[in-house]
Order: sequence, then C-alpha cells, then structure tokens
Amino acid sequence: MSLSDTYISGSRQSVEMESNVNVLKNQLIELKRQHAIKRDELETTIDVQQSLLAARDELSRKLHEEETKAERARSDTQRLLKMESDMQALLTALREEMGRANKRKEENEKQKELEKEKLKLKKEKKEAKQNKQPRSLNNNIDDSDDEQTYSDDDWSNIDSLKKKKQEREQEIEKEKELYGLSNNQSSIVQSRDDIEKQRLYQYLLQIRSEVYENEDETVKCTSRWNQLSAEIKETKVKLSREKDQLNSEKIKQLEKQKEAQFKSDKEKDKMNRIEEHLRQKEKEWEV
Repeated sequence: MSLSDTYISGSRQSVEMESNVNVLKNQLIELKRQHAIKRDELETTIDVQQSLLAARDELSRKLHEEETKAERARSDTQRLLKMESDMQALLTALREEMGRANKRKEENEKQKELEKEKLKLKKEKKEAKQNKQPRSLNNNIDDSDDEQTYSDDDWSNIDSLKKKKQEREQEIEKEKELYGLSNNQSSIVQSRDDIEKQRLYQYLLQIRSEVYENEDETVKCTSRWNQLSAEIKETKVKLSREKDQLNSEKIKQLEKQKEAQFKSDKEKDKMNRIEEHLRQKEKEWEV
C-alpha cells in the first residue's frame, strides 16, 4: 500500500473517529440534560415531602390544642358537678336544720299550751276558793286566800316573767332588723324559731338559685364537651386519612427516589464509561 493510500485511509478513520466523538459528546450532553431534569424532579419531590411533613406537624399541633381544650372543659365539668354535689349536701343539711327548728317550735307551742293550762287550773282553783269563802254584810271579800295564793315571791316571779317577755320581744325585733325581714314577714314571725326558719328559707332560696345557675353552666360545659369530642373525633379521622395518604405518597416518593437514583447511577456509570472511552480515543489520536 502506498503512502497516499495510507494517508487517505488514516484521514477516513480520523473523520469517522471524529464523527464518533461528536456523537458521543452529543450523547453526553443529552445525558447531562436528563440528569439535570431528574435532579430537579428529585428536589421538587423533596420539597413536596417537606411541605407534607410541615402540614402533618401543623395538624398534630391543632389536635393537641383541641385535646387541651377538651381536657379543660372536662375539668370544668367535674368541678361544677362537685359544686352541685356540695350544694345538694348543703340543702340536705338545711332541710334537717329546718326540721329541727320546726320541732323546737312545736315543743315551744306545747310548752306554752301547758303553761296556759297551768294558769287556767290556778285560776279555777282561785275561783273555787273564792266561792267557798263566807261573805260579810257589806259584801267585802276576804282576800286572805288570795294573799296566800299570790305571795310577794309570786308577784316578784310574775314581774320577772313580764320582764323576760319584754326582753325576748326586744330581742326578736332586733333579729327581725338584723335579717332584714319585711313588715309582712315580721307579722308572720312569732318566735326565735320562726325567724331562724325564715332566715334558713331565704338562704335556701339563695342556694337554689346558685344551684340552678351551676346547672345551666354544667349544661353549657357538657354541650361544649360533646362538641369538642365530636371535633376531636373528626380531626383524628382526618389525621388518620392524611397520615395514610402521607405514608402512601411517601412510599411512592421513596420508590421514585430509588428509581431516579438507580437511573442516575446508571447514567453516571454510562457517562463515566463514555468519558473513559473518549479519553482513550484522545490518547490514541495523540499517539
């Protein structure tokens, strides 16, 4: 083979090799472009995953807040129920006290009746003695029996009883003013027991009004608790669905990431082989 043929053959091989190098360079550029696209997709996937995780954290925080509100409402409900129980116990104690006051009143009335009967008997005895005494011509009655019946000590005791009665009436009037009883009420009240009963009854009415207010508050708290329970249940169902969705999307993203990583590694390996092949060709051309 002549030198010109060798030159022509070498030129052809050089042109073919240069063409092959250009093709390989174009393939390398395309692979780099695809690699950049895959990298952008992977970054986008990571951003989406971070957004989903942030949304999950926000939902968890809201759920914790709702559970805290529900716990507070439950605590308020228990406190109101305890207050209601205490009020019921107080009402029972007041009823017992009113029963004792009524009993004392009945005993006082019986004692008064007994005193009246005693006075009546004394009066009848006195009249009987007076009827038995002989009368003088001038119709003067001998008061010797009366003096024996009512001695100085007896008159002293009567004065003492009157004084005690006046003191008791004054004390009752003071208690009427103290407890703020109206004229209509004071006309009904006849003794200390009546005043005590009236005071306890007014206190009972006050306690009942407070109990009714607490019952209204209990109903409100119970309604709020039921509402919060429904919201918590709904939030838990929503979180469960979103969690399942997040897990499903996370699995898909991991599969995509693995696939993209596999393709990326495969493309890198291919690019490395091409670059190695190009370096070898360049070395051969230099030789």
